[in-house]
Amino acid sequence: MLESLDISNNLSLNHLSCPINEIDTFISGDNTMLDFIQIGNNNLTSIDVSNLVNLNTFYCIMNQFNTIDLSQNTNIEKIGCSMNSQLETIDVRNGNNINITEFISTDTPNLTCIFVNDAVFSTENWLNVDDNSTFVETVTECEALNINENSYTNKLSVYPNPFINSLSIDYSNDEEFDISVFDILGKEILKTRDSFIDTSSFKNGFYILKIKLKNNKVLSKKIFKAGKL
Repeated sequence: MLESLDISNNLSLNHLSCPINEIDTFISGDNTMLDFIQIGNNNLTSIDVSNLVNLNTFYCIMNQFNTIDLSQNTNIEKIGCSMNSQLETIDVRNGNNINITEFISTDTPNLTCIFVNDAVFSTENWLNVDDNSTFVETVTECEALNINENSYTNKLSVYPNPFINSLSIDYSNDEEFDISVFDILGKEILKTRDSFIDTSSFKNGFYILKIKLKNNKVLSKKIFKAGKL
């Protein structure tokens, strides 16, 4: 089985498929002809494909990546990175997200943030992602989503989520609570005690809903306004 792979001298290579090996080192070089990579089920912890300007398809399931950067690959259309248990972030802010027809990142329990050009577009169109993953556009947005939900949260129901023109909130203990809605940058845009919220004026995108209980405990939920459902 292969343990390392160096294709930097194979400048005419356009299709690479080497799954089910033990590759932990991959050197690509300036392979401007390469448009397909299938390197799943290996031991890679990192990969640099920034110089592969014509890369169209990138499949890398079952590796050990912590992060994947495809922001320089403006021609990419298909991405498959499922079952990477160590993966925490993916960056696909390549300016051409509308051309990506396949994006699959399921079974990645630690994948928190997927950096994209338009979070609303990706959320509505790239559906093969885990619930723990969120499409964001900036590092600030990613950091804002790292909120801690506590044991009280399972008593809180927020629906529908995603929402369009309205949002309903129900807390099973039936006590009075204060409601605040913050945008992704942390600015409070709404404060109320009404459990039914008119969201028709909200812009599409992610928000953080915070519920303050009588005992001063605060519950937090990520909510998303979609352009369509």
